[in-house]
Amino acid sequence: MPWLLDRCATCASAAKHLRYCGRCLAIPYCGEKCQAEDFPEHRDLCNEILQMEDASSEEDGAPIISVCWTPFGLVCPGKKRPNGVPKNFGLFQAAGSHILMDRTGEEEDFNARLVLWQRQPLGEVDYLAFYKDISMHSKQEWTTFFQEGTNKNMVLNMVVIARRVMQMLADIYKKRGSYDECTAVLNYLDESSEITQVLRKEIEQNGRNDVLATQVYHTEYNIQRLRSQLNIKDGSFRANVTTFRSLVLNETTKPDRPAANSTWMYLH
Repeated sequence: MPWLLDRCATCASAAKHLRYCGRCLAIPYCGEKCQAEDFPEHRDLCNEILQMEDASSEEDGAPIISVCWTPFGLVCPGKKRPNGVPKNFGLFQAAGSHILMDRTGEEEDFNARLVLWQRQPLGEVDYLAFYKDISMHSKQEWTTFFQEGTNKNMVLNMVVIARRVMQMLADIYKKRGSYDECTAVLNYLDESSEITQVLRKEIEQNGRNDVLATQVYHTEYNIQRLRSQLNIKDGSFRANVTTFRSLVLNETTKPDRPAANSTWMYLH
């Protein structure tokens, strides 16, 4: 999980005055009570941060904005990134924070906030910056990161967040009428992207029937929905046959716990 720099690590409140752990200077708290409550869990993390090397002034890339575990180790503001973590990992953190957290720092249901995000596209700049980095500027770094990370559950969670970020960006473009930009993002999410390949491989080999599968399920539904709307606009009705089949399958197999093969269908 990420520890956001402007939220209490214990209660997630956005207090006006936060105090940081006096040892690692990285984890914020709204007061002594929350800090004391979190200390048993924070102790090991605190020691881990203290052992990390400080980032050099010459280190390039987007700044790390929160303490976060990655498949290659811990990242922390002001500390050197572990080998294997993309230099612009901070862009992923910034974009993902809009997906994972609302303004109060509490976790929100993705679909429940979809309409709000379409009306007021929170995080568009961050979504776009990450999309450009993963699809163009630092494509090889991100490919290596997703394909070679040994903690597969962590990798898969990050893949799901990355796909949500780009699905939200495509939704913003569609809402605005920027159809070419929307199509470009959706095309990236098709067969060629490394995050799609990682997701396909995991579901094909192991299957998923858990909370993560449900998150994949909803994201893929929204991607297919956008694709069908663009096909209708362009008059590509024949191309829409496959898309409509996926959408119908989604509506007819929409349990709280989707079957692994149903999830797999939305990646076709």
